[in-house]
Amino acid sequence: GEEIVKHKKAKDSPMPVADSGQKMTRTQKRKFDEINTTTSADVDPTTAALEHEREQATKVKNIQCVELGCYEMDTWYYSPYPEEFSKCSKLYLCEYCLKYFRKAKTLDRHKVKCEWRHPPGDE
Repeated sequence: GEEIVKHKKAKDSPMPVADSGQKMTRTQKRKFDEINTTTSADVDPTTAALEHEREQATKVKNIQCVELGCYEMDTWYYSPYPEEFSKCSKLYLCEYCLKYFRKAKTLDRHKVKCEWRHPPGDE
């Protein structure tokens, strides 16, 4: 049969841990969160409706592909970009300032004007 593992929170960590002291996997955390979340009876109807709407909107990934410099990457999850960007299947990002564009031509014009020559950060 399946072994049942009880979960508890570590003293210093907000992340639940298994009884063995190891951190939980994503699947274990998802199951833990499903069990320990508030039910719709605990939430007012307006909040429940808004939460349901957000869940429906984020179930399906909206951008299929992202191009960053010479790399093209397929996306795995929903991306919270503004509505006008979520309609396009491919998003183009400046590899220096990380600004995003709908069209490659717009990105090319931006690259000429972009003053950054390294990604954001101090290192």
